[in-house]
Amino acid sequence: MIDPRDGALVSDDESFRIGPDLTLSEFRAAEWAQGATPVVLNHPWSSFKLDGRFLSKSLSFIVILYFEGERFAKLELCHSDGQSKSWADYSEAKEIQRKASHDAWLTDCLGAQRSFAWGTAVSNDGDDPHGGGSATIIITYGASPSASTRLPSGGSSAGLPPPPRQIRRRAWGIGKWYVSLIVSAFIAVCILAGIAATIWIPMRVAVNAFGKPVDAVQYWAGANSNLKGGSNYSIGYRVTFDGATEDQVLPASEEEFSRFQEGQRVPARALRIWNWSTFVLLDPEVNLLQLTFLAVCLLLVAYGLIALALWATLFSRLQRRRLVRRGTACTGTLTGTRIGGAGRGNLYYLSFQFKTPEGVEMTSESDVAFGVYSAARVGTSVTMLYDPARPKRSIAYEYCDYEVVPSTGSQRRIASDVAVDPEVKSLAMAGREIDAIRRYRSITGAGLKDAKEFVDRLL
Repeated sequence: MIDPRDGALVSDDESFRIGPDLTLSEFRAAEWAQGATPVVLNHPWSSFKLDGRFLSKSLSFIVILYFEGERFAKLELCHSDGQSKSWADYSEAKEIQRKASHDAWLTDCLGAQRSFAWGTAVSNDGDDPHGGGSATIIITYGASPSASTRLPSGGSSAGLPPPPRQIRRRAWGIGKWYVSLIVSAFIAVCILAGIAATIWIPMRVAVNAFGKPVDAVQYWAGANSNLKGGSNYSIGYRVTFDGATEDQVLPASEEEFSRFQEGQRVPARALRIWNWSTFVLLDPEVNLLQLTFLAVCLLLVAYGLIALALWATLFSRLQRRRLVRRGTACTGTLTGTRIGGAGRGNLYYLSFQFKTPEGVEMTSESDVAFGVYSAARVGTSVTMLYDPARPKRSIAYEYCDYEVVPSTGSQRRIASDVAVDPEVKSLAMAGREIDAIRRYRSITGAGLKDAKEFVDRLL
């Protein structure tokens, strides 16, 4: 059964109990946990399937425990009914029956209530991605996504220092080094594609439109195997243009290769720009207007991908940094959760609501990792950081990938001691900005950028 007082899983005779105060270390050392099978080991998240079945009120359950670091975050139960918990054994009728048994068991344990001070109890159907192919019961404990995200004042916005704040990336942030590497590689490929499209496509259009007619004589053809087990074909052309003869090798299709005849003349156009010349073979079926339209479309696609990649990786990251560093803080509420996509491409979202000091009610939504999503609980109080000029630009501090660096004693003097320090002000007003910055840093221990910003505000 589930104890409504703390959400613990308790055997019918109360001889066995798994409560929210369980830690990962205690779990590993427990005798009853020996033989548990790891399901996920992705630091800080880990999950384990207990060996055997848990019996409660005549039902047999498969039990999986989820940990975030040392914290016991979630408990998953599935009525086994002698069947495997997999898609291979899936049928809609079985899952409807399984969910009905889950609902009845939860009602017997907790009544109609599903949200408690210790967390939530939810009966999911077989289509939920948490269930892995079957209906499940999810018991979630607590609401904090990470112990490192808790504010010094227990969640109040008063725990954040005034802007500008010193910030750093969180250890569990979405900016893992390998993610940045993959995204950087994607941006590099898009940029190279854009450069190639910018040079090759307009040049091809220009040669077709402004080039002089020439004869390209086929003199060589060759084929070599590729990594896919096929063949790559090439044909060499000898072009005479403005009294000069040059040889160029172009890729060819298998059909063009089969039609190769040494000495055959092929119509082409050539264009000379300063000392550099190029030519293209003429295809009588190609319309210049169509080729131009295709070129424009390809350029738009290439640079659209570049812009999208840059926006997703740079603009959004800079916006989050700016909000955490300079945003105005106020208290908000986590109002909902949402799953987008399907299958292995699921995206997890959290929705927030807050009211600015001016009384304007705003909403916000952030995408988060699955671990953060599964630990979040609707109704949790959060600290929202927003741009006063554009309140729609906001972020929940507890659920973003940046955190405020704890202030040192010298840094806490910035707003008091330095604000009235006469020497810093006099140096700045005398035009000795560098000396004022040095004096400011010697008093506060602040960084060069913060010191410069402070001195600039005095001028």
